[in-house]
Formats: sequence, C-alpha cells, structure tokens
Amino acid sequence: IFTAPVKGVYFFNFVLFNPHDISTGVRLLKNGNFVVAATDNPPKQDTEDTTCNS
Repeated sequence: IFTAPVKGVYFFNFVLFNPHDISTGVRLLKNGNFVVAATDNPPKQDTEDTTCNS
C-alpha cells in the first residue's frame, strides 16, 4: 500500500513476468477504485509471458 506523502501527480509503472502456465495479474487501485490492470492468462504454447502498464 502506497500513501502519498504530499499532494501531486504520481507515476506508477509495473511489469509482470509470468514464468509459469497459470493466470496472474496486477491491479492499481486509487482509494479502492480500479484504475488500470495488467493480466496474463495461461498460454497454450509457450510458458513465459511479460506484460506491463502504467
């Protein structure tokens, strides 16, 4: 959990690497409200995927 120490504009960047054949994801929430997400579902062929968002 991140609490802004001062008012202003903040930039968040995240990269998700999934080396397994399972679903995984990350979500960014502001005050409990959804802002953006990056997800990876199980692949059919390969077993490594990367996704990012900001």
